[in-house]
Amino acid sequence: MQEPPAPERKPKSTKNKKATADVVKESKSRHKTQLEDYQTLKKKWIKKPTGLTNGGKVTKKELVKMFPKVTKSPVNGVVSNSISLHSAFEASYEVRVRVMKNDWMRTVLVGKKHNISWLEGPIKNKHKVTLPMIQTK
Repeated sequence: MQEPPAPERKPKSTKNKKATADVVKESKSRHKTQLEDYQTLKKKWIKKPTGLTNGGKVTKKELVKMFPKVTKSPVNGVVSNSISLHSAFEASYEVRVRVMKNDWMRTVLVGKKHNISWLEGPIKNKHKVTLPMIQTK
């Protein structure tokens, strides 16, 4: 009896390895640009309380002064869908402020198309304001 010939084995393709390497390079470069953007934003960011009160109104003009133009905000909680915050501003908003037990405040601006919310409060004797999030209605 003669043994059947062994099937030829083809070398595994290297396409997946190259694609993975490209994705890693791309993510590293994207991360580097995000860090640079964050450093420029950090210099211009709000360092004092916003001063908005519950039940009040705020206009687009006041918000433009409050937040730097380079601010990008996630839409509906998806960071990859970040857009410029200034492009989402409406003419006016109703302000809702909720004070929490740890002296932090959740500020929500209620508009016709969007809600914009952020947290602000003390950390290590400094006042911090988090990046706003946009929620569509």
